[in-house]
Amino acid sequence: MFIKNIVLGVVGMVFFPLSYFVFWNLNFVLWGIVVSGVLIFFYFVNVYVIGKRRTFFTITSSWLVILSLAFPFNFFFVGSVKLVLLYLAVVSFSLSWMMVFFELFASETFKGH
Repeated sequence: MFIKNIVLGVVGMVFFPLSYFVFWNLNFVLWGIVVSGVLIFFYFVNVYVIGKRRTFFTITSSWLVILSLAFPFNFFFVGSVKLVLLYLAVVSFSLSWMMVFFELFASETFKGH
């Protein structure tokens, strides 16, 4: 279910460092690596902490976090497009983690026995 996150994260970990030779933009490379790492981390949080509960929040948050890949690409644009990509990435990142935290408490992962 969340395998797309880890695949995109690993592809990003390879693509973004190699893209430095094409774009010569260190901010693009660094934020690309950070976002790719977050995608991989998001996979482990969703699968191993919450479990394999298939709810609206886990499925939607898994797709929303992929929109955070727009963040590194805002370094290529100016004006309105840059602002839209930045807001899209930040809002999707925030919403996806909010859904994960909600599901974390709803699934009673840390409930005492």
